[in-house]
Amino acid sequence: MADLITPDIETVQESTSTSRPAAKGDDTPDVQSTETKMEMMKQQSKEAYKDYENLRDDDEEEKPGNVEVVGWYMYDFCTYFIHSVLIPIVFPLIIAQTVSWPPQPVQGWDMSPRGLVCREKESKL
Repeated sequence: MADLITPDIETVQESTSTSRPAAKGDDTPDVQSTETKMEMMKQQSKEAYKDYENLRDDDEEEKPGNVEVVGWYMYDFCTYFIHSVLIPIVFPLIIAQTVSWPPQPVQGWDMSPRGLVCREKESKL
């Protein structure tokens, strides 16, 4: 195979920069438009954040009092207790105590309503 010759970055930059002679004070239009766009974006962002800057400086939020902090800790503890103890443990126990066992069938537990003998495996279903 033939060796591929790739130009160096320096030679590519030299060839592109020497393709058009630059006159004094003659900037390319794309650089000027990019610069003006960047300046406009910078100015717009300053204006957009000015409202928030004034809000942050004027209204310093005060620290919560000890009573409020203790209240939030109690709220967090109660929420944790409800989600970890009451719902998964206590409520099922209450329901199990209030619901009675089903009545015994007339034919018994080991016979089907048709009079057939049920195996132990079938009755456990």
